[in-house]
Amino acid sequence: MKLASIDLGSNSALLLIAEYDSISRTLKTLRNEYKISRLAENLNATQRISEERIFTLAKILKRHIEIINDYSCSEVIVTGSFALRKALNSEKIKEIVKNITGSNLRIIQPNEEAFFSYLGASVGKSHNEMTAVIDIGGGSTEIAIGVNQALFDYKSFELGVVTLFDRFSQKFPFDESTLEQAENYISKVFDDAAVFNHKNIKDIVAVAGTPTSLSAIKLGMKDKYLESEIEGSEISIDDINRFINVGSKLGGEDLIHRYGSILKGRADLLFPGV
Repeated sequence: MKLASIDLGSNSALLLIAEYDSISRTLKTLRNEYKISRLAENLNATQRISEERIFTLAKILKRHIEIINDYSCSEVIVTGSFALRKALNSEKIKEIVKNITGSNLRIIQPNEEAFFSYLGASVGKSHNEMTAVIDIGGGSTEIAIGVNQALFDYKSFELGVVTLFDRFSQKFPFDESTLEQAENYISKVFDDAAVFNHKNIKDIVAVAGTPTSLSAIKLGMKDKYLESEIEGSEISIDDINRFINVGSKLGGEDLIHRYGSILKGRADLLFPGV
């Protein structure tokens, strides 16, 4: 049975097509598509998804459904997260999704998002020790902690790369004062989070665009994203600090020129994510 999943995040609209084997209860990936929608752009200021972003999303959905039809999928699952939870005009998005895909949009709640992030990162993996999964999204960040597929604690934080970019981007290039303000703001959001109280965490797994882009840069990928090489690669605190030193001085186009076309569509969001 072939299934299609469309994930409407705050920055991207992801399409996954997979084949489900009911006997082995496994999923085989057939197609992955990634498109930038940036639904959370200026959302904090306006509380609404702009008409420009809605138009972009509609075009993406039409392309996604063309691909889905090529694979003759028996079911299309459409989910939305932070931007659609917060937007006052999310009902309009629901209508557009229904008209284009024929499926109902399900807007998941924050803790569901954290839970699904953990499960997605755990499927097919063996984490025999306490593991933290970090999912840095466009509008929110999820942290979940568990062993294998047994989840112990998880939380969603209302802070993502698009919301942070909107808050501080007007001050680019970033001086020390702005960096300090951003760090203090981030620390305040994460302050006193019970999810951090697990002292025996042995491993950290990062998912989504920020860590994968940073890993691609570290591995020297410029024009072609090689998922097989990025999967399981490691990013150190030194790697992160090195990019902060570079990213605080270079704009999105400069980063693309320096590191390659793999950053197109998210270059300006990479520094806030890091």
